[in-house]
Amino acid sequence: MNYWFRALNWVMKAPLRPYVLLPLMLNIGLFICMFIFGFSYITESIGPMITSWMPGWEWLASIVAMMVFVLVFTVFLPVLSMLFSIFGAMIIAPFCGLLADKTARLHSPNHPFPEISLSKMITNSMVREVRKLMYLLPRLIILLILSFIPVINIVMPLVWLIF
Repeated sequence: MNYWFRALNWVMKAPLRPYVLLPLMLNIGLFICMFIFGFSYITESIGPMITSWMPGWEWLASIVAMMVFVLVFTVFLPVLSMLFSIFGAMIIAPFCGLLADKTARLHSPNHPFPEISLSKMITNSMVREVRKLMYLLPRLIILLILSFIPVINIVMPLVWLIF
């Protein structure tokens, strides 16, 4: 726990603050936009569909719609979180490289560090993130396909959690 507080003190130093706050604000903005877009899409598509199934039963349609919204929301939130973590990591990758470089220079000011151009650092970090995505994507697709196979799909939530 002590190391966590020491890291927090380092991060809040003035030279490092922009490298932390800018990616944080970008991630929060991305998450809010994805949530608003996803929720508005779901409410606009599911609500009218349910009410069209039950004409004349508006009170029952509203109860069923609310239950479906809760169900969709509980499924939608983990999927949104997973997508957000994958794409959020791609967005903040260049900032993490800059943060690491600046932190190393603050921690050891007399140590000679190789000069890497900003464009090369951003390119390298984006290439690493795309490699990670190429590693994850086939495995996620296999897990998704296995989720639809009877009997195997019983243990798939646990497999997803472990993965």
